[in-house]
Amino acid sequence: MKSRITLAQRYGQTIILRAYSKEEPLQTPEAASVDSLNRLILSKNLRSLIDSIDELGAMLPANLTKHDQRILAVEEVRKLLADKKFKKVDYQQLSNEMLFASRFPYRPNKKALSEILREHDLPKSNFETTLTRFADDDIVILERIQDWMELRNSLAVTARVMGNLHNPPKLLKGEVQNENSNGLLRAGFQQKEVSKLMKNTWGLQHHFFRTFSNYYHTDFVYNPYKLDRYAGEILEKRTPYHHSVISCKPNWYTALRNQNQKKRVLFLTDQLIRDDKKIEDMDHQLCIGYDGEDWRSLAQEFITSMIKGYMNPKIDWATSQWSQHPTFENSTLIEALWNQLLYSKGHSIIVCQTCGDATLSPNRGKPSVYCSGTCRNYYNEHYISR
Repeated sequence: MKSRITLAQRYGQTIILRAYSKEEPLQTPEAASVDSLNRLILSKNLRSLIDSIDELGAMLPANLTKHDQRILAVEEVRKLLADKKFKKVDYQQLSNEMLFASRFPYRPNKKALSEILREHDLPKSNFETTLTRFADDDIVILERIQDWMELRNSLAVTARVMGNLHNPPKLLKGEVQNENSNGLLRAGFQQKEVSKLMKNTWGLQHHFFRTFSNYYHTDFVYNPYKLDRYAGEILEKRTPYHHSVISCKPNWYTALRNQNQKKRVLFLTDQLIRDDKKIEDMDHQLCIGYDGEDWRSLAQEFITSMIKGYMNPKIDWATSQWSQHPTFENSTLIEALWNQLLYSKGHSIIVCQTCGDATLSPNRGKPSVYCSGTCRNYYNEHYISR
């Protein structure tokens, strides 16, 4: 028995609460089908994201830290509720956290959030009443919406780069584009020079700023560290999932772990990207450093870095010993989702001809060039009908 998703505010962040009976398995890697992966990476509003989270079950990263209090007993949650430790959702905070990293990044406004919150906000969802159906030693999973946004965005951005590298979309009607055009730009990245300010300020602290002359960047996730950048213990509580995939203490930048020697992938705050001290460092930008290399080689390195950083793959030798294409262990939902993206049999990554986002499409039949019926109808209306 599992309760429906409830949203609340804690630690100054939006969290997801779900109650489970103690007999129910928490790790559900089998839920990571091609369809469920597509629904996650194509989610572009709170309702579709919640539906996807509900379908997939709990994230539960393998390397939880002592500060990641993700699993609590029902009895303990009842006490927290009685002590008013959970608050109703703050619309502005939730909107800040919900940055959908798509070809054209999107953040929902208050009006777009209000309808779904009527069903899932803590005061309106009757979560306390729901807990009466559970025993004291049953459990409640607490997950930050920020963690789910980072999982969704890391998969979605990697899929777009893979699609533009291996299976780029055809030209739209009237569009002029040669076959060698930059696939990273098509995937939503922009190019920028590493500024003197970056080199002088951060060059001694991280090699990225002294090694590379240029970088690609794209909107990625909300930056939760702006108010308490130097409070180490609080940082882990803010986004335990992000903390588990970085190799240095969060600052104006954070570095993805487990990269190759060149370590091209970095997360920079908006303020550094825009070279404007007046701009609030609202978001992390996902960056790829380079110094004249071809975009294809950079894309390959980026994909490898994302796999190593976010999946931290372990080869499943029982099924891979005599195979040219090794498979990775699927002990967690996160690993299973990455496996589906990388090695889904009978499917290829396609880039939508209308919106530029990527999805897995079956190899049988006529190849799809749209991610959804909405994009197909839009293309037919605005291009084919003209």
